[in-house]
Amino acid sequence: MFGKQNLGFWARWCAVIFGTIIVLFGCGGGGGGGGGVSASPITASISVAWPLRSLAINGPASGLSVKFFLHDPTGKQTDLVWTGNRSSVLSPHTETYTSAVNIKPGKFVLSGAFYASADELGSLVATFGTDVSVTSRGTVANQDGTPLQPVTFTGTVRSVTVAAGQTVHVGSNSSQIAASAQDANGGLIAVSPGSFVFSVTNGQAYLRLTSSGVASGIATGTASVSASVDGVVATPVSVSVVGSANTSVTVAWPERSRSIAGPSSALSVKLILHDPAGAQSDLIWSGDRSAALAAHSETYQAGSQCNTGAYTLTGNFYSDSALGGIPVANFSVSVAVQADGSITKPDGSNLGVVQFSGVIQSVAIPSGQVVQLGTSSNQLTVGAFDSSGSPVAVSPGSFIFTVTSGGSNLSVTKSGIATGSHVGTATVIATIDGLTSPTATITVGASQTGIQSYNLSSNDIAYDSARNLLYVSTASDSPVSPSAIVPINLTTNQIGTAISIGRVPTALALSGDGSHLFIGSDSGIITRLNLASLAVDGTMNVYTMVQGLGGQIINRLFTLPGTSDSFVVLTLDSNYSPRPNNLAIIDSGVARLHMASLGPQVSIDNTGTQAFGTDDYITPNGFSSATIDAQGFVPAAGGSLGELGAGTTVCWTPSGVASGGFLGMPVMSPTTGQQIGNLSNLPGYKMMAWEPGTSKVFYAYWASWLNPYLQVQTEDIAALTTVGAPVSIGNPSGGVGKIVYAGSNRAAIRMYNGTPNSVIVVGGLP
Repeated sequence: MFGKQNLGFWARWCAVIFGTIIVLFGCGGGGGGGGGVSASPITASISVAWPLRSLAINGPASGLSVKFFLHDPTGKQTDLVWTGNRSSVLSPHTETYTSAVNIKPGKFVLSGAFYASADELGSLVATFGTDVSVTSRGTVANQDGTPLQPVTFTGTVRSVTVAAGQTVHVGSNSSQIAASAQDANGGLIAVSPGSFVFSVTNGQAYLRLTSSGVASGIATGTASVSASVDGVVATPVSVSVVGSANTSVTVAWPERSRSIAGPSSALSVKLILHDPAGAQSDLIWSGDRSAALAAHSETYQAGSQCNTGAYTLTGNFYSDSALGGIPVANFSVSVAVQADGSITKPDGSNLGVVQFSGVIQSVAIPSGQVVQLGTSSNQLTVGAFDSSGSPVAVSPGSFIFTVTSGGSNLSVTKSGIATGSHVGTATVIATIDGLTSPTATITVGASQTGIQSYNLSSNDIAYDSARNLLYVSTASDSPVSPSAIVPINLTTNQIGTAISIGRVPTALALSGDGSHLFIGSDSGIITRLNLASLAVDGTMNVYTMVQGLGGQIINRLFTLPGTSDSFVVLTLDSNYSPRPNNLAIIDSGVARLHMASLGPQVSIDNTGTQAFGTDDYITPNGFSSATIDAQGFVPAAGGSLGELGAGTTVCWTPSGVASGGFLGMPVMSPTTGQQIGNLSNLPGYKMMAWEPGTSKVFYAYWASWLNPYLQVQTEDIAALTTVGAPVSIGNPSGGVGKIVYAGSNRAAIRMYNGTPNSVIVVGGLP
């Protein structure tokens, strides 16, 4: 039950909860009875006086909808509830809201609540309540019968404040003045901009302002601005109107050695002027470095005007033009924009030119670089690194190279293109962004594009890629350094000092880690040579170590890939005829259990898990293979390709196993042993070598039976096509005993039974 006493309590409760009580105005009129009066039901209507709004906007607002409650204190009638939304009219006006349901005349308690959005949505912003009566005409009046005046909306807003320190720039027509509304406790009230009504109280010559607070700067000066909402008016505050100007930033670019697209140390810059006060949006523009290679400065003009005042200037440098590539440097500094558009330090002193300095912290030229005589396109390599030692991707055009000594042997352009003049050494440095590398020694070596022949009678050859050396095991009748290991420096094409092992060396193989050279002999002894000290540090007798191993001579050695002291040994009789069990695996001096016989020509894959061979003495003739496991060899199902001809060779590549002899050059699958294609069917006996990391093989063959001359041809196993033209060697005497990969586009050949015998190095292969 609601009475006047209860209503007073309810009203005080509302004042605590919502911070306000709606004031109702009324006087005069008649009244009606309570719920016991016999009368026809009618609808009830209530009028609301809405205040001024500056613009139409959906909530939240100071009030956009109202909900009415008519409560019968006697409880004989159900509460009558209905809602009204404020219309789109922005000016002050009164709207009447009629219930959709009838009620009998009598005495009631009227209460209501205002909401920030239409349809009772949004925040509750105001409430009211009072005793009323409903007449037989549906009029809601005071209980004494006097007319009930329209409900005047007054929200919970108790104070309004215009934000201090705001700035508007001359020419700007879209600056929004900020204001806030607070409740009785000083808490912020969320109201829409349309609820504030702004005005210029002083300084109209400097500032123009719409009622919704959009400011336009007219001239430099100061204006006073106030705002009101729901009849609550803010104390005016000063708003500064300041000027604006065009601005620019100058960047000093370092020297470049040539024009090149990114990545680079820097080819473009992005500039950002940020207003910490938030009075204007960030001003962003960019610039590309011009094509000028010399060190120079460039000025980059902003695309729109900048307001005077305090800013943060940020710059981001990128490795490619148009802000492409990777970010390589940045800076950020507090600045001030002056009336003439210049950017200065905050105290007005000269800012100076932005000096580009990338994230690069160190520069290093890799050691061991070699330039060959007769070539003029050797690009020296250099690395740039950040503070953590990680590489930074930059273009060669960003480095400046300089020869510091040995200029008679080597000349280098600024961009690092080196030309060798004489065999010898030179020292070089590289500079980028003001950082200089330590001095690096560059070796000028002999030309590798031609053919070099060495008068050595050899049993085997092996290439050491880490040292760029070719090791030759010389025969006892060699005219130079017989019965020794002879190193040939392929950088200078010079023969080094011979190394004796106390017996005639035959087969050669480098250890998997490149630290040792394993050397077979005609007596079954394998010697291990330490390549750092060039001293023998171990020997083993194959025939006492491996029981049942056939053959008399250690003919081939193959290091198992990924190991340092495991290798495959192949033995043959003196007439090179194979015997059963002539292939064994030895790990650190211990032989694996199972042996195999795959033929006089054997190739091992790059994982050390498969072996392949060809043999014209085994029936059926042709290609065979075996799997390598911890116990040794496990014979695999070999696919016979028929008679391949005497002296057949075999060469594994990732794309297939190539085999060749007098009658053809088939390619077999390394997994099934079946033929998958053919290489060029060139005449004569063929020996092949795989170029690691590719699908190419180099093979040597005699080009004609009637007028023989030796050639080296490059073939792509994957594409089954010839690569480039063959390189002709001439007509050396003897036969081709072996060909090995000897560096990029280079092979070495061991000749035998010739007069004289020779080792031939062929460069410039396709």
